[in-house]
Amino acid sequence: MLDRKQLPAFLQLPYKFDMDKILSAFEQFRDTTTYQDLNYKNPDAAYLQLGKEKEFHLNKFIREDEQGKGASDFYRQLSLTEYNGDASDIKPTSTSMATYKTSAIKTSKNYNPVLDERNYTKRKDICTGYWNTILDSFKAPITRTRFAFLAPNYEIKPHIDYNTTYSIRVHIPIITNPDSYLCAYDYDGNIIKRHFPADGTCWFLNTGMRHWAENNGTEGRIHLIISLNGQQDITDDRQTSNR
Repeated sequence: MLDRKQLPAFLQLPYKFDMDKILSAFEQFRDTTTYQDLNYKNPDAAYLQLGKEKEFHLNKFIREDEQGKGASDFYRQLSLTEYNGDASDIKPTSTSMATYKTSAIKTSKNYNPVLDERNYTKRKDICTGYWNTILDSFKAPITRTRFAFLAPNYEIKPHIDYNTTYSIRVHIPIITNPDSYLCAYDYDGNIIKRHFPADGTCWFLNTGMRHWAENNGTEGRIHLIISLNGQQDITDDRQTSNR
C-alpha cells in the first residue's frame, strides 16, 4: 500500500465515462428523493443519515439563491451508498478531535463503525442504471459514494481527511464552471490548484494532503465522489498529475 507521501496530490485514473449518459441519469433526481443534511454537531447521525434526510428536488439541491446560514446550505450531499449496519451501532462521539480522528481505525479503542467509510458499501435504491456501470468499472471495492454540491462563491476550508492506506477518494465532475477548483498543499508547502472539467474523466484526490475545494464561479459545482477500499485503480502513469 502506498502512503500519502508516495502519491501525488491529483492523479487522472484510466477511466473515461459517457457524459451524455451521466447527465441523463442525473435527471432522475428531478423527481423527489432525499439528500443528506450534514450535521457537524452529531457526526454519527450525519454519517448514518438516520432521520437526517430531507425531501429533495434537484432544483433545490443545486439552487444558487436563497442561501441559508448553515454549512449544509452551501455544501450538500446526496448519497448513493449507505451504512451496512443499523442504528444500534451508534456510539457517543467524543468532542476531542484526536478521539474523532481515530474512530475509523479498527484497532483503536475509539473505533466507531458508523464513522468508518469502508462500512458504506450497500447501494441505495436510487443507485441504478449508469451509476452502477460507473461503480462497477473500478477494480477496488466501492465504499462511501455520494454527489456533492458546492455553492457558488463558497469554499471548503483546508483539511486532511485520512491517509491513502485507509481509503482512496475519486472525483468525477458532473456540473462545473471554469472557476471551480480542487486545491492542495504539496509537501514543500506549495499550493496546487486544479480545475477538473466535466468531460467524463476521473480523478484521484490525495486526502492525506491538506486540501480544499473552491467554487469562485457563479454556478454551482457537483462532483460524484467515490471512496475505494484499495489502491488497485491507481496507475503509474502520472503525466497528467501534479505533485
